[in-house]
Amino acid sequence: MSTWIGTGSTSIDCIAAVQRLYYAEVVPFSDTDFEFLSQKAPARSLPSMRTPRKYTVGSCTLAIVMLNFFSDGELPGGVEGPFASRDVTSYHEIWQAAQQIEATCLMQKGRPGWAAEGGREAIGVFLWATDSLENQRVPQGEPTLDAPVSVPGLSFNLTSEASGVLASRVLETKSYNVNV
Repeated sequence: MSTWIGTGSTSIDCIAAVQRLYYAEVVPFSDTDFEFLSQKAPARSLPSMRTPRKYTVGSCTLAIVMLNFFSDGELPGGVEGPFASRDVTSYHEIWQAAQQIEATCLMQKGRPGWAAEGGREAIGVFLWATDSLENQRVPQGEPTLDAPVSVPGLSFNLTSEASGVLASRVLETKSYNVNV
């Protein structure tokens, strides 16, 4: 876990990275289920999204990575595979897991963290320092956002280093096993 911290990430950058995910993926795709795939897994019938996917704002990166990318014993929390190379969930569910990591790990303990998402819990949602060893090891993956985002009453450019407090969202009731 200590290598996830790097030289540190700021809370405001992590909050902005979670909001970047929201505006880049949740707003356009709502509750659409996607099959999230590791880099080499073949697509099936559902719309698919290749992983890893990263949402970086300044010193913090939110990453969506299939857990089969990691070796046994590499993930904090004593979680071990084998993990599936594909799993189904929506960006809304991933965003809710990211908000729970933000609340439980970042805001309460001041540390990065992660949670498993998807029907098979094979999708990892991570908040870690942009300069951490893990972030450097995990490839960028497909780009998801190239342009500034404009939301009524709120405008910011998510391709640059964002700062400022962004609107918070209410979590629906769901239990997450968050690892700090």
